[in-house]
Amino acid sequence: MELTPKQQTVELIRKANRILLITRPSSDGDTLGSLVGLGLVLTKLGKEVALVSPDPVPTHLAFLPSISLVKQEFAGTRDLVVSIDLIRAPVERMSYRKDPAGKSLDILVTPRSGTIPEEAVSIV
Repeated sequence: MELTPKQQTVELIRKANRILLITRPSSDGDTLGSLVGLGLVLTKLGKEVALVSPDPVPTHLAFLPSISLVKQEFAGTRDLVVSIDLIRAPVERMSYRKDPAGKSLDILVTPRSGTIPEEAVSIV
């Protein structure tokens, strides 16, 4: 049975330990307030959350509670995340293999059929 988009979202959040939330450029008070609110909820759920806005928080919004959590840049992560859009490219299985000499690691993703389109893959 296929999960609904809401169920998929809940499952992804449940499984994640670290979550990056990003707003669009030129965010308004509603957008930034929602960013912070969701970030605080996820933090209460035990998630490590980074809040990023590509633009500085406008001075007239400095009164928003916890707005100081919003950063303009993401400092990075120890984890490399390869994201595959499962709507565009349903996956049959995935695995990895290390070069015996320890010089490389290959991540193998096999689609259910055909090939995985380049636009369905992103690295975060």
